[in-house]
Amino acid sequence: MKTPELTSKQLQYRRDLLAKIHVSAEYKKKKEADAWDAFLYVNYEVETCADLGIGELKNLLDYLSGKTNEIVKDEDNRYYTCPTSEFYAPDPTDPKVKEEAEQKDGDAKAEPPVKTPLANAARAATAAQISFINAIWQSKARDKTDFALRRFIHRITGDLPLHLFSLNRKQARNVITALKAMKQAKPVNESR
Repeated sequence: MKTPELTSKQLQYRRDLLAKIHVSAEYKKKKEADAWDAFLYVNYEVETCADLGIGELKNLLDYLSGKTNEIVKDEDNRYYTCPTSEFYAPDPTDPKVKEEAEQKDGDAKAEPPVKTPLANAARAATAAQISFINAIWQSKARDKTDFALRRFIHRITGDLPLHLFSLNRKQARNVITALKAMKQAKPVNESR
């Protein structure tokens, strides 16, 4: 999908819409209840408002202010603000990337870099979340093994993590919420 080119006025309008969304009372309620991320994903299939296009931002603002009850997705005109250099390798189909690769290697044909997502440290679960998950699991679970914890996380998130640090913050929040709701395990009767 190609990112639409926006003029400076459109970019400013986008920033204004984002600011209005983030100060709305409905946004604050959803954010306080930890429901904002789920709301965005369910309705727009994005993780952040910054991934929405201008039309979707206007619709979202109208929805939050009560002017409409309808959510309208416009995936073709989304604007992705994630800096390419920080999270992804350069796009091999971009003419500038091809030209730079050719200049670097002279006449030798350079293999264009593959566009793969890199680890996004900003969205990774925090060390405090991971240690909290471990502590609650050790205090409440009957089977205190790491594999049992991973199976529990799989039931909650739908992903079977290899390690706890591979969880993102949203998944960690969901696991913590589920662990808090979990009843204290009764000690296993060893006399049987």
